[in-house]
Amino acid sequence: MIALAANARAGSGILGELRVADEMDKILKRRTTVAHFLDIASPRQDLVPPLKDARLLYVDYARIVLCGFEQLNERDYAQTWMLATQEDALHAMS
Repeated sequence: MIALAANARAGSGILGELRVADEMDKILKRRTTVAHFLDIASPRQDLVPPLKDARLLYVDYARIVLCGFEQLNERDYAQTWMLATQEDALHAMS
């Protein structure tokens, strides 16, 4: 399990599963690396919009940072995801 820890310092976080794969994008009309942050209880349901053109910026034993863009209402929004292991996220929230 990986906890989305973008708001961990504010006292919240979302537990989910990170999956990254190469996918065909119908809007972009090309293959792209897509990161999904999935609900643990329902593995096919995204908790946040998928991160397209996902690129790894940083990784260590407890954290992963990805950047890319999310598509909402036919618009693209540049995003950076900071994810942490469940233990690291809980430590940051305490």
